Amino acid sequence: MNNRYNPHILPKKGEYLVSIATILRRTILTMILMLAASQVSSNEYSLKTLFGEMPNSLIPYLSKYNRLDMVDFMDSGMRAEVNNALGGKTVMTELTDSFTVIQLSEAATMQIRLLSYEGQHKASELKADSVLDLTFNSGCVLCVVTTYGKQPFESKVEFYNVAWQRIHWIPDPLIDIDKKLFISGRTSEETDSLTVDENYESILSLANDIMITATLSNDNSDMTLLPHLQLVSTEEKMVFDAKRVLMTLKWNGCCFKND
Repeated sequence: MNNRYNPHILPKKGEYLVSIATILRRTILTMILMLAASQVSSNEYSLKTLFGEMPNSLIPYLSKYNRLDMVDFMDSGMRAEVNNALGGKTVMTELTDSFTVIQLSEAATMQIRLLSYEGQHKASELKADSVLDLTFNSGCVLCVVTTYGKQPFESKVEFYNVAWQRIHWIPDPLIDIDKKLFISGRTSEETDSLTVDENYESILSLANDIMITATLSNDNSDMTLLPHLQLVSTEEKMVFDAKRVLMTLKWNGCCFKND
């Protein structure tokens, strides 16, 4: 009898079972390897390295050699101070694998936090946007908070992927926030009813003039917002300072949210 393959002869039942089992084993093994690879990808980044790779355009008066020197100084337990191109001093005061603080000048401070990113996007968006693609695949984003001025201070918040490409789809926590939330009119622990006094109404009218200082935590992914008022009378400032409240935002893997 001819033993050559005949397409009209169906495999035996046992042969089907062996084939299916083999496919399942290979599929499961592939999934495990992919999962392991993605986990390594999201954990392989260190801010100590990323800070050195930051484009010069983000801090024009600080060269790559300046940044690398500061990292080396911190690792050696030395004061991480360098001369910047403005003729002043720039000092790194904190550095870990996921957080750093740099006193850029007497009037500017920068904080950077490496955050895990868990955003979900369509496959078509991933192909169309290299910034989105790298962010999604790395599982990380960089949050950069730059604070300017001398008391009161004002901050700006920016997000980047691990290649220092600017991310615009993560909401800016300082833009759309309701500034009236920084002014407390409560006289009890009740949150459902708001007891209003005469000072509350007068200060509430100044809410749009509030300046915000944002501060990243050095031991978790929280962001604290502190409100300030300027160009107001001494009396108004005293009332505002007595009624202003701090706000803590939590990073939920996609954006900062007020609990």
